[in-house]
Amino acid sequence: MFKRWDTVNAPDERAIAQSLHPNEQLKFNVEGADWYAYSENYGTSEEKLFVKFISTQIDALKRQYKDAEIYLIRNELDYWLFSPVDGRRFSPDYMLIVNDTVNQEMYYQCLIEPKGGHLLVNDEWKEEVLISLSDESSVIFDPDEEDDEGYKSFLKEVESMGYKEIKCLGFKFFNSDPRGETDFALDFRATLPH
Repeated sequence: MFKRWDTVNAPDERAIAQSLHPNEQLKFNVEGADWYAYSENYGTSEEKLFVKFISTQIDALKRQYKDAEIYLIRNELDYWLFSPVDGRRFSPDYMLIVNDTVNQEMYYQCLIEPKGGHLLVNDEWKEEVLISLSDESSVIFDPDEEDDEGYKSFLKEVESMGYKEIKCLGFKFFNSDPRGETDFALDFRATLPH
């Protein structure tokens, strides 16, 4: 018989379902969130706080990007970024997709990394890469590019739909302590196009 994980005695934060979390600050009904791509979140405490933060922003995003599909997706090492300085790579934890399928006004791929305070200094280079995306990256439709993963066909389809704006956006780290949620919230609002 299947037994639910004992959230009180779980050996690791990542073993605790966010919907059942005993800590009210981290608890959130993920299954009820039509914008979250999964039925549960087993991330770190910082990732759970980030998902909860996005839940407070969804209504405003839906008003701002009327008719757009909005999804938060956990990046399971499918998407990598490389530092232009030294070539180091990392995989941002989340992608927030804002896709105006009705009017084809915009397609935004927002890359976000929740980061515990103990990792801020060591991973500062990752934040620099993320922040640079908004100004220094572009989506290019190159039919000659080698394509083993089907991305070329996806990009070709998006291009054929006549989207007016396609952007990859990066943000400062989401960090609850020592920076505080407000630090990310200000960057989030300032970076997303209006």
